[in-house]
Amino acid sequence: MGAFHIATIRPGNDWGGDFGLYIEHAKNIVEGKNFVDTHYIYNPEMPFHPKNYPPVFPLLLAPVYKIFGLNLTVMKIEIVLLFILSLTVFFLLLKNEIPFYYLIILILVIGLNPFISDRKDHILSDIPFILLSYLFLFFLNKKYELKKHSFWLDLSIPFLLYLSYACRNMVRKRVT
Repeated sequence: MGAFHIATIRPGNDWGGDFGLYIEHAKNIVEGKNFVDTHYIYNPEMPFHPKNYPPVFPLLLAPVYKIFGLNLTVMKIEIVLLFILSLTVFFLLLKNEIPFYYLIILILVIGLNPFISDRKDHILSDIPFILLSYLFLFFLNKKYELKKHSFWLDLSIPFLLYLSYACRNMVRKRVT
């Protein structure tokens, strides 16, 4: 599935959306500049985008930017790899809950869904958010399976919840 998604990456990027600000944040991280110094001119009268974005997705993009520069294809490959990792965590989360064959069909339906396939061509925080959310649910489920306290597990659950939130803060002002 990963090979299919990587092989079908479209060149370039659509020029609407949030990807530019995420990349500017990643660039600032790599260059040691102020995170919010993106040259984006915020217009409070037309708040389509916030002044800046949460830090987790730009932190994930930063190593790719440092090594490959402004290479949108490599950034999209990173999104595909994060998606495959999220499907793996999803599988692990549900492997004891539903029959194996149903789970494989579910993974295929999700993994080959045209909407999801379209997401791989956009440098957005959706896929990393899904991965972090699945990881949070996986570790939370493990905690309840163990039925005892584990310092690292107890620490990882709120940390993963925070990372999910800090990857994609969905609070936006309503444009009227």
